[in-house]
Amino acid sequence: MNEISLRTLKILHVAETIQGGVATYLKTLDKTSPHENRYLIPGSQHECIAIDSSKLLLFKGDSRISRATHLFQALHKALKQDRYDLIHLHSSLAGYIFVLRRLLLLKNPPAIYCAHGWSFLRETSRMENLASRSLDLLTGMLSDGIIHISRTEQQRAAFIPNPNQAIIYNPVDPHFLSGLPWKGRKLDSTVLFVGRLDRQKGFDLLYRAFTSPSLKDVQLLVAGSAVLEGREYVATDNIRFLGWQDKNGLSELYERATLTIMPSRWEGFGLVAIESLAKGTPVLVNQTGSLPEIVAPVGLVADLSSEETLIRHIKSALSTEVTRSPEELRDFVRQRFAPDRFARELSAFYARTLRLTA
Repeated sequence: MNEISLRTLKILHVAETIQGGVATYLKTLDKTSPHENRYLIPGSQHECIAIDSSKLLLFKGDSRISRATHLFQALHKALKQDRYDLIHLHSSLAGYIFVLRRLLLLKNPPAIYCAHGWSFLRETSRMENLASRSLDLLTGMLSDGIIHISRTEQQRAAFIPNPNQAIIYNPVDPHFLSGLPWKGRKLDSTVLFVGRLDRQKGFDLLYRAFTSPSLKDVQLLVAGSAVLEGREYVATDNIRFLGWQDKNGLSELYERATLTIMPSRWEGFGLVAIESLAKGTPVLVNQTGSLPEIVAPVGLVADLSSEETLIRHIKSALSTEVTRSPEELRDFVRQRFAPDRFARELSAFYARTLRLTA
């Protein structure tokens, strides 16, 4: 038996940005993991993550370029000051910085890479896509293992020749499975959107659909704020902007909405859909990325790529009788996205990567 299997592993999690799904991933991991975890994250985003500050290693930088520079330096310092059994790289830029260390022949512990949505699957220019594809190929080849967040993501990255790969679904935050099922009255004909109001999330199409006379009797609740676009969206009689919400606020919105919608143009995973199902509210998602996979067979999947198709499928979803109870939706999430299942699968992959025996 390898002696390292007799003790808790010391793992360094490395992320250039944690806003959004990565923060939820790390928070849930920290609550459920049996290992000694440390988190190298940007200091400018540390308020995004509710983890004991003694576990956080913070680096400077506000822009992406400055964060990348400071992350390289901070990772070098962290690996010199302490001994880690494993590095867990989160998202593309953290992986690319690890590649640079390997190319510079710097000493590293074994490392596993989770892209949290492959960068080459985003809508970008041809040159940018080629660069992302090449860098992800190199990162995957030089890593000791790859974690895919869905089967769809694994299939799209089949060109990366790494023999140690696993599919581990992102976990839902335990908060959304806690408490009793909602017994109150749902709002009539109310659709909920949660996320950034940017092109990736498809909010521009959704906004146009809801300003159409066809949906004038349907309410749209928007939990999120604009990113990158620099565009101001104006509230209307049937569109309400609620800003970013904490978990309690989101829980209430999920519970009271008739339907949660995700019209994303591309999406690595789509945690919003899982949170909504955990609170017993149906979801309607675009047929893109991993969304159809993660909501099957309980969610609604349709072509939401235009204003016209959005209007048609929203009206259809709201007029169709619900066939699954809130408790059935919650059970689906418990079985597939439970935090304890995630922790077991992740620990097993760590052990396999380090060739540990039971």
